[in-house]
Amino acid sequence: MSRSHVNTRPGGGSPPFGRHYGSFRPPPSLVLAVSAGGALGAAARYGIGLWAPPPAGGFPWATLFVNVSGSLLLGVLLVTLLERARPSRHLRGFVGSGFCGAYTTMSAFAVETNLLVRDDRYVLAGTYVLVSIAGGLAAVWLGMHVARRVNGPGAVRKRIGGPP
Repeated sequence: MSRSHVNTRPGGGSPPFGRHYGSFRPPPSLVLAVSAGGALGAAARYGIGLWAPPPAGGFPWATLFVNVSGSLLLGVLLVTLLERARPSRHLRGFVGSGFCGAYTTMSAFAVETNLLVRDDRYVLAGTYVLVSIAGGLAAVWLGMHVARRVNGPGAVRKRIGGPP
């Protein structure tokens, strides 16, 4: 089977946005790095859930904390690992997809929101959704901003060959 046949959609034509479906097979070492990071992130998330379980019908503070702190960490890591350090894809996978992916939790957010709605706690559910989304976006921005300030303003320009 030719490579061009593997990288086309059924029925012919190029894949959308330059994607080549079925052509990426991550090496086992990358899968292990993401898995190891995921194990640590999941353990951290589980520990925080045990430390601060959500009260019945109350505000899910632990999940909010996890999602906002994970967003902050991801913002710092985006700048530090992608704009500054140029680390291996193993480190990026370990920290980004692995740790942060397992640490933060969309599923708990969705379930807790659903439970609040089910219990007729509409204002609390709406507040939780708004604070979670706004808090996560603000945390990513803050993390990126702080990382750029700490690393210096010229680091990105130097990396991509621009003037110092």
